[in-house]
Amino acid sequence: MLMYNNSSIKISVDNAYSKYRIEVLDKILIFNSKKIVSKKFPLVDNKCGTFFHIITRNAEDKRGNLTQLPCHKTLCNHKCTYYFTYNPLINDPKEKRSICPHRLDNSVILKNFFTQSHLKVWSKNIGTVKGRRNRVLFLDDIKNYLIILDERSTYYMLWTGYPIETNDRMNKFLREYANSKNKLK
Repeated sequence: MLMYNNSSIKISVDNAYSKYRIEVLDKILIFNSKKIVSKKFPLVDNKCGTFFHIITRNAEDKRGNLTQLPCHKTLCNHKCTYYFTYNPLINDPKEKRSICPHRLDNSVILKNFFTQSHLKVWSKNIGTVKGRRNRVLFLDDIKNYLIILDERSTYYMLWTGYPIETNDRMNKFLREYANSKNKLK
């Protein structure tokens, strides 16, 4: 992993976004005969919102306080909450998020992601602020990564993706998959 600092993080984000553009935005991705599109808005520093959601993590604790521990001082393997000078979502009033070097490094996992035969895929109906939504989950239990699509009438929207960082969380998703009545191929 690259040693991130305030001067290298912007360059790393720009490089990762170039790869995201090639692998997601400029490609035609299809699942179940529907196109997969990336959420383009809101734009964050002229980059689509989904990309920033993929490379960041929630920067607030359960009480809504900003967490201020750098990665190397937390107990978790990959809680990379570090306040870089370049961190455009940290003061977002809707959802404070901080750039996570681990997620930034993993953002290239999207390359050929949907063509892998070992993915566990299921759908679930969840309640959101905008009402009930059908979400499709793609679990790569080899690379410990989850991608979530939001199902629309004629397409899927790439909602988010993130590494599964603990065995408990992976086991939760594996149980959810095993119990799902909506397994998809």
